[in-house]
Amino acid sequence: MANSFTTSSSQASCKRLLNVEGVEGRFNDVVLCGVEKLFTSKQHIIFFGGDVQDYKENMESHYTNKHYAEWDLESTGQLLRSQFPDSTVFVIKPSEMLLKTFSMYKNFLGFDEDGKPEFTSDFGALLHLAQLYSLVLENEGKSDVNGVCSANSNVCSYDAEVKILGFSKGCVVLNQLMYELDHFKDNKDVTTFLDKVTAIYWLDGGHNGGTKAYITDDKVLANIKNIDKKLYILVTPYQIKCINRRWIGREEADFIKKLKALGANVREFRFFMDTPGSIENHFNILTKVKKVTDMF
Repeated sequence: MANSFTTSSSQASCKRLLNVEGVEGRFNDVVLCGVEKLFTSKQHIIFFGGDVQDYKENMESHYTNKHYAEWDLESTGQLLRSQFPDSTVFVIKPSEMLLKTFSMYKNFLGFDEDGKPEFTSDFGALLHLAQLYSLVLENEGKSDVNGVCSANSNVCSYDAEVKILGFSKGCVVLNQLMYELDHFKDNKDVTTFLDKVTAIYWLDGGHNGGTKAYITDDKVLANIKNIDKKLYILVTPYQIKCINRRWIGREEADFIKKLKALGANVREFRFFMDTPGSIENHFNILTKVKKVTDMF
């Protein structure tokens, strides 16, 4: 794991950390929002965004994506932090934006030539995330006396609890993390990181791959139940009622049903169900995170 990376200025209270290396040879930009409170925050929120979500200047220069520039990565990080003022938000930028539009988290899971996600048990997404998170803490907190970085582990330990959020296409990363739970259950870096995680949020997850928008594999679901985290599933008609992707709604229903049958700590929250699915309300699910957190 590398011990340095470059920084870039961005929107007020957000800081771009460029080319952060987690697993050796895998680099992602990380945007920190609320960086000034990184070591006094009660919680750290890790966020994986969806398609089109990029740096604002990239979105504004794109003929289509400019219409959604208000949902750029930094503005979304600030939105999430406004809902949780005692937090620092870690926005993980995809390593590639296919056609400057489609989020490709290639350092977290595989994709075929058409951009369809391919889930495996041992890709290393959990390890990559644990080490990305740790390196950010290590480099940002070299002068902080409250943090502890063990010489025997690549994962730094701080008091803040961790919430992991995936939105839209970003939920494929959450799914990959869950697929790896059994394989990495004895990895010290991973277990140290997972011990800090208290909740996982699927925010209107979906993609165009034709299958596996939600997890229905019984063994993987049992592993999810066994880590004993709060599981939040937020949906809108944009995904689960899409007439061209009916499989998303079926999988989401199975995901919820099977987790509940296993006794998992899961709740589903539906929004805007009395209106037709729209990209506007799809993005607006991002404004509902604090609301459902207070309800569960």
